[in-house]
Amino acid sequence: MSNVGRVCVFCNSKGGVGKSTISFLGSLSLYMIESDRQTTFVDLDSQATSITALQKFTNSRFTIETCHSYMLENGQLNSGALTQFLTGRRRNGYQVIVDMPAASRPQDLLFVGEGDIVFIPTSASDADIAATHTFLQTLLVDDRRGKASPFVVVLPNMIDDAEDMQVIRRAFWDFPVFLGRPFSYNRDFRKIFRSRNDDANILKALQAGSEYFTWMHSVIYGGAESRIRSSRLSVI
Repeated sequence: MSNVGRVCVFCNSKGGVGKSTISFLGSLSLYMIESDRQTTFVDLDSQATSITALQKFTNSRFTIETCHSYMLENGQLNSGALTQFLTGRRRNGYQVIVDMPAASRPQDLLFVGEGDIVFIPTSASDADIAATHTFLQTLLVDDRRGKASPFVVVLPNMIDDAEDMQVIRRAFWDFPVFLGRPFSYNRDFRKIFRSRNDDANILKALQAGSEYFTWMHSVIYGGAESRIRSSRLSVI
């Protein structure tokens, strides 16, 4: 196992595209796969939906961070504080999953490092694609103050069929980003935030998504050589 830490950021300016669902299940899956590595989930959404559901899973190897330590009084993200926190986590070999709130701006991602991965979920709906298109355009031309651009992976979410994938592929064909595997619609994924006395709903969702999150793990830990960027959309 490499001792280099990993930071994965799930973001989009549009709400309802699956950021919290995929980051929630992804964090638990990565925690189980990387059994010798510390895992931290950072929920920057003030609603703290994921934090509430993940609280019962915390232990010495799985920790959670709320947004309160990383927000300024005006409600904006304190990129400096978050950068400092993530730098320490990377140095100590942690894997960190960051769930950004809806209405996040590309300039809020200055804390993202060169080797980090930005996952941008979107469905094939016109509204989600339009918002994601605008978000990506700004992200890829935004002034990152000399920092190299991160690896950006568009995550097709709530995919029903091959036509949905083609819609997303065409929409982002001219962007120098990666297109991930489809996260297909499944009722079990919609039930993970329900309050229950047991974890049956979450375990069922993890089982349903096991192949998908094994793929995501391979992307995160596959090394830079597997993420060679081109001027157009690349499929991974």
